[in-house]
Amino acid sequence: MTFLGISSCKPQSHGSVWTKEYEQNAYNDIYKGSSNVIKDTVQRRQFALYVVKKLKLELPNGTESVSADSLQRVFAKAGAEYAESNDSNNFTMDVPWTTSGEKILRESLFNSPTLQKLDKNLKSKYCDCLILKLKETNPNSMLLPSDSTFLKLINQCKTKIGTK
Repeated sequence: MTFLGISSCKPQSHGSVWTKEYEQNAYNDIYKGSSNVIKDTVQRRQFALYVVKKLKLELPNGTESVSADSLQRVFAKAGAEYAESNDSNNFTMDVPWTTSGEKILRESLFNSPTLQKLDKNLKSKYCDCLILKLKETNPNSMLLPSDSTFLKLINQCKTKIGTK
């Protein structure tokens, strides 16, 4: 199964950008911030290393160069990419449903290539339906199913909404 990784990475306030110390502090923040959702220390270490690498690419001017919301989006994107990568074999994560997590998931779904050709109203209906189906599938965790299962959920929503 794949998942959407969301944690509590916060902007940092360091003078220099991406020095060894800055990178280590980012790693420490991610490692500690993900401890409540990634229990295995080896997996958490690999995850934190991956996310720091992505943050360096996405935010060359450092984490404080963007708002907390933007940083959370970059972090969520990196987590989702990690889930899809080969680095995530046998990766387990327990991410409870939260209002902020659901908001980020909704934004990701709304802007996904799968829904890009739909008008805003129809996209919104799909997002509502898909989130409801995901909550039914995994009520205690924001775990996303495999691609084939996710496609089945999309098809169920097509039938429910009445689109082709």
